[in-house]
Amino acid sequence: MSGNEEKPRSTIFDIDKENDFPNWFGEICKVAELADIRYGVKGFTPFPPWSFMTMNNMFALLEEVL
Repeated sequence: MSGNEEKPRSTIFDIDKENDFPNWFGEICKVAELADIRYGVKGFTPFPPWSFMTMNNMFALLEEVL
């Protein structure tokens, strides 16, 4: 690696997925920027277009498996 290249950014989650899934999932969504959490609307989460497309692709893959 030359001095100009950036190292890949890594994030470590210290939340146990098995014991605390809601908080783990929330952190994943924040880091991946799948949900726009800037708005304080209770019970409503705005999704950017790329996250909506990602979710649709994941659902399609899941339906193929099932």
